[in-house]
Amino acid sequence: NTYVEEAKKYTKLPIKEAVIAPSALSMVYQKATIEGYSHEQFLDDLINEAEKDIRKCFESGAHSVQLDFTEARYSLKADPSGQLLRDFININNRVLDRFDSKLRERLGVHICPGGDQDCYHSFEVDYLL
Repeated sequence: NTYVEEAKKYTKLPIKEAVIAPSALSMVYQKATIEGYSHEQFLDDLINEAEKDIRKCFESGAHSVQLDFTEARYSLKADPSGQLLRDFININNRVLDRFDSKLRERLGVHICPGGDQDCYHSFEVDYLL
């Protein structure tokens, strides 16, 4: 939301803020359990924080908020069965379901092959699922 505050100084046009999809952050804690902190508790905390992040963007004046979901295509490369993709979609939907229909109209999801320094981790994976 700091970006939104800064951007408002330079434009009167609608501002879109991009945030990392919670599904990407879910990869930080795989299925192995940390003593005293279950994987499900981690996901609950992650979903709560992702919701706060998105709401702060709207409260700061963002017209729309985009979830960057670059791991969507990567998931099909890592798991061609599609189960990992379904898991990621379920995680992201847990966040999106917390918003009413008016705000959901202003939420978007961006997928791409993921690129950093001209290295695309899943360029060859088809967009058509």
